[in-house]
Amino acid sequence: MVSPPDRLKRRTAESKISHSAPASFPLSQRYDRSCIVCHRRKVRCDRQSPCSTCTRNRSLCTYPPSNTAVGRVRKTTISDVASRLSSLERSITAATTGGAVQAEKTPSSGLVGSSPQAKGRVSPTILLHSQNSSQYFDELLTTRVIEEDRDKPSLLRRSADENQVEARDTLSSLMGTSLKTIAADGTDKHWQPLTRGALELWRIFTQNVDPSMKILHIPTAEVLFFEAIREPETVSKDASVTLRAVYFAAAATMEDHDTQHVLGLDRLEALRLFESQFQQSLYAADILEHPTFLLLQGLAIYLTACRTHNHGRGSWILNGLALRVAQSIGLHRDASSLGLTPFEAEVRRRLWWHMLARDNRAAEDHGLGSSSVLPSSDTRLPLNIHDEDLYPGMENLPPPSSGWTKMSLHIINMEITQALQRVTGLLTSATDSQSKELVRQEMMGRLRDQVNTYASASSPSIPLHELTMQLALLMVHKADFMTRQQLINMEHPRQGEMVTTEESLVTACQCLEIYSRLWEDTLLCQYRWWLRSYPQYHMLLYVLWHLYVKPEGPSTDRAWECVEKQFKIILEENPGHNTKLVALQRLKWRAEGKRKSSLNSYSTPTSQCAWTESNGSAIVTDTGIIGDQVGVQSVYQDDPFLAMSTWTSFLEDVNIHLPDSLGT
Repeated sequence: MVSPPDRLKRRTAESKISHSAPASFPLSQRYDRSCIVCHRRKVRCDRQSPCSTCTRNRSLCTYPPSNTAVGRVRKTTISDVASRLSSLERSITAATTGGAVQAEKTPSSGLVGSSPQAKGRVSPTILLHSQNSSQYFDELLTTRVIEEDRDKPSLLRRSADENQVEARDTLSSLMGTSLKTIAADGTDKHWQPLTRGALELWRIFTQNVDPSMKILHIPTAEVLFFEAIREPETVSKDASVTLRAVYFAAAATMEDHDTQHVLGLDRLEALRLFESQFQQSLYAADILEHPTFLLLQGLAIYLTACRTHNHGRGSWILNGLALRVAQSIGLHRDASSLGLTPFEAEVRRRLWWHMLARDNRAAEDHGLGSSSVLPSSDTRLPLNIHDEDLYPGMENLPPPSSGWTKMSLHIINMEITQALQRVTGLLTSATDSQSKELVRQEMMGRLRDQVNTYASASSPSIPLHELTMQLALLMVHKADFMTRQQLINMEHPRQGEMVTTEESLVTACQCLEIYSRLWEDTLLCQYRWWLRSYPQYHMLLYVLWHLYVKPEGPSTDRAWECVEKQFKIILEENPGHNTKLVALQRLKWRAEGKRKSSLNSYSTPTSQCAWTESNGSAIVTDTGIIGDQVGVQSVYQDDPFLAMSTWTSFLEDVNIHLPDSLGT
């Protein structure tokens, strides 16, 4: 602190200097900043030389140099760190790929529909394997560090105690499995199928399940299966999961007398047993923290087979989980870019696209827009080749077969999955409706041509070939129908006359007739489990709604015949009371009432639309009794981007009320 005498001495000295120095400053000069004295004293400065304040106080008036920084030095922020990291990443990328500019010009092998990030990817990718897990990395700095590690497999290695703790905290609650019933090694000590029973289950799987669900490569899976039969104590945890999934899927395709003959158990009892064993082995394998390709194969088989007796949301939710697990081991990246062998690349493509195709059923099963856009992926479609043409040591993949293979039906399903995703992107674009319809028709035409290349190579006299041909025809008709209905609903909402056309009714009837013919074909009884897994809810719903809105027409009798056959199939299978079945039963009752009224008195014009109907709706109780109740409640939340957004609008239009206690 400066004392008053010292301050007086300093001011006197400054006064003396100010009288001798002013001549050195040009009087006309004006500065952009305050002088040093005014800035220090925090008073206003007129920025003259000298300023009036310094002249009045007889102080030395000096100004800071023009290149001196003013104010506080700016602190480093998070954005500064991020920009520096980005600069570092670009430098590393340029060093590892031979130049960033060159890498950006390299075209990607991604499919149509892949994200721009996937197509322009220049980051290095690594797929690590250990004894009980694998993991995919594509973040630049992480992969850089891993590349320099000499013992990469040890990065995934953990003790058995750590694995058990993580599994206990995650999967048990997800699968609803009691921890008390799970052995530490994931095996069931109480019951195992005898050798003869296990062999029969494997035979049934290869004949009934594999042609309809091409997930396993049978020649290599067969070796694994027989090793497990001969030495069950040496079976790995992930192999145990797949083995139990095979048992469960085989039992799901059998009838009661078959399970009694092969296993000595009722069908339902066998399903519960194998499902419990599968859940136990999945828990022990800890798929969430230590996923492997073999584990994912087992989970995919189990989730597909579950649909034979359970159409609820649980399997679809778990399929979404399986997709995340698949991404964690790099299935969304084409394996050719990961340094894997051609054989590994092909079997990974099969599994990835199987899971994507399954996810598209969410709109029809649960009224949910499952994935308006596919997960970012550059994984190519698998080839139309026989299992015998693939083997682990091959150097190059064979050319795709021009004839029928067990992959033909699955590739058709995958092609349709891709086409539906492209149409979804079209419908959400800003293009006018007329142009959208022209492009949609062009897309459907290309899809028909692609599907015909596979279906035309089939022989109608062979049951499995006939199944492929008829299902291909059904899926193409259905894809065309669904996308056309979606476009109409989006461009012309609440205009029922544009939806209830004779052409749409005929197309829906064709789909239901194909399904009924396949169900009634005695040569295809072993594949009924697949038909049971995929009921045609959308087609049946539309036909019933059309019959309610227009009870008369040239195709009315044909439509009612389709409806009766479908309900006979559904009720024979006895799926239990669920929202979809209750909604269909109520709509059928109301359509029948409209039909009787029209036939008896002709009081209801055939052109009358149901958008303004407000009569009471039917109620189906637990015992199947039908009554009346006034009210409007949609089954599902309205979503304009559903594959076919009819569950909500159709049920609202006929005022069908569903009790909240019923689940899906």
